[in-house]
Amino acid sequence: MIKAVLFDVDGVLLDSDEQYVELYEGVGKAFGLKSPGGKWFRKRFGIAAEDIIPEAYGNNMKIVELFKTLEEKMHVDITDGVEKVLQSIKVKKGIVSTKDMRLIKKFLGNIVDEFDVVISGNDTKKHKPNPEPLLLACDRLGVNPNDTMYIGDAIADYLTAKNAGANFIGFVNGGATEEEFREAGAETTVHSMKELQDELANMGVLKLQD
Repeated sequence: MIKAVLFDVDGVLLDSDEQYVELYEGVGKAFGLKSPGGKWFRKRFGIAAEDIIPEAYGNNMKIVELFKTLEEKMHVDITDGVEKVLQSIKVKKGIVSTKDMRLIKKFLGNIVDEFDVVISGNDTKKHKPNPEPLLLACDRLGVNPNDTMYIGDAIADYLTAKNAGANFIGFVNGGATEEEFREAGAETTVHSMKELQDELANMGVLKLQD
């Protein structure tokens, strides 16, 4: 029985994947460096920028600093249908993300108040795909990982759930493709909040409709 539903932020709650590809490629270009390509970055979504950028462009903290500065100025849209899904869930809800807590609150606004726990990149020493953030969320919610569903858009999210012993739904929205999720071992994927709501309804975690 699923007792908690946890969400990644970028590419799930926020429709932000395309903007992050542009940001990663843009900071490299600003330093005259060749990008490894959008597909390369998409495969690493879910991993902290501080880990992705050195792999892409070498160990230059100025690139990371520029990334952080430009990220602050981004305007990101909430994914269509998010609020309806969140309000329909009857079990505990949480966020597990590598994003800075301040940015989570900035980009999600009042939606943050819908969650019982929010684990950001500030809360753990280890990050996805290490299970530590997801396990911390489960601990704070008082639920077992195997009674938890994690929803993410990246292979790193799937591996986080797998490493923690949690269940997983892949959200196909500009990060990993359905084929990439299948190849990694993820059995369930959705392409919209409507499809996600249908999956959650089948699991019995939604409130009964009037």
